[in-house]
Amino acid sequence: MVVLENDFIKVHVNFKGAELSSLQNIPKRWEVAANFPGNTFALGARKYNANFNFIASDIRNGANTAFFEVTQRNGEVNTGGWLATNTGIRTGSSVSILDNEILPSNAKQYFYGGTPANLTFYSVGSGNWNDSTI
Repeated sequence: MVVLENDFIKVHVNFKGAELSSLQNIPKRWEVAANFPGNTFALGARKYNANFNFIASDIRNGANTAFFEVTQRNGEVNTGGWLATNTGIRTGSSVSILDNEILPSNAKQYFYGGTPANLTFYSVGSGNWNDSTI
């Protein structure tokens, strides 16, 4: 059993290295844990999906939730590296991750959401996506 602790969202604003905008984000974290007393859960070769909810007042500086991504902290909340996730459905009040494989049985995983630090859009010159000569 995985315990999703979004009832206990903690404030955290240091997005350095997360590839998320430090200005347009949800300045809180979601904690996912499989380490509670008596637990024998092990993710093994399985994958999991998670949906992270937020309220409008959580959105900083008019961030567009249609562009939200989720990153995962690999290790302690203020140390360790950042991992990209496979972001799923985005709404005005939630963002999901799909097919995540990382959930150690001995540590919480921390997730953060916001717009990417760098947005890149690509387009084709004439609008004809099937013309390889453009």
